[in-house]
Amino acid sequence: MPLDNDSIGEIKIIDFGLSNSYSSKELLTTCCGTTQYAAPELLQGKKYFGPNVDVWSLGVLLYSLIVGDFPFHSAMDTLGCNYHIPSYFSSPLRNLLQSIFEIDPKNRITIRKLFRHPWVNKGFFSPPKQISPTLSPVGENVKLINYLKKQNLGYDNLESSILELTSASTMYHLTQQKLSRLSQHPDLVSTQTSPSDPLSYTSLSSLLPFPRTEERTCVIC
Repeated sequence: MPLDNDSIGEIKIIDFGLSNSYSSKELLTTCCGTTQYAAPELLQGKKYFGPNVDVWSLGVLLYSLIVGDFPFHSAMDTLGCNYHIPSYFSSPLRNLLQSIFEIDPKNRITIRKLFRHPWVNKGFFSPPKQISPTLSPVGENVKLINYLKKQNLGYDNLESSILELTSASTMYHLTQQKLSRLSQHPDLVSTQTSPSDPLSYTSLSSLLPFPRTEERTCVIC
């Protein structure tokens, strides 16, 4: 996540091209991702379980969102788990980060436990009913499919590429979410700085109307 996000309230997360798929039955060996977000086992070149390193990266993201700086500035910091805990961190937040930044991945909090942590659910009556977001079926928005096909994205069969969970799948579902936000906040078109971008708010506005979706918003305190 670049720390210099734009002024219209959109958090941009990048590097989907450096991601990897995994199986629960085997460990991964590919060293991928960005150094500041990498878990110790990645830096040590060890075999690793995908969700464990993702939890570490989520911790880095969370810390960066609150502090505005990375917790670890070098590989040595990461390997030694050396990071500064500001005095304004609440006890639940400290506990959450400590359970995330565990050098031994076996002792690291799991995704499911993380979503049930008191700090994550502060202000809500109960934890989320599911971890993974509900994605709209491919083909539901025929107008969007046809629009993406015109962008020459390099996919012979866009629908199949989306179902295979390629980068086309990520782009399709993120664009659907972007359209949903645009339908609720039409003024975003006027704040767009890159009208020539085919996935900009200005360009996507031609696809409206688009069905609205309800989003759960969490305020960091």
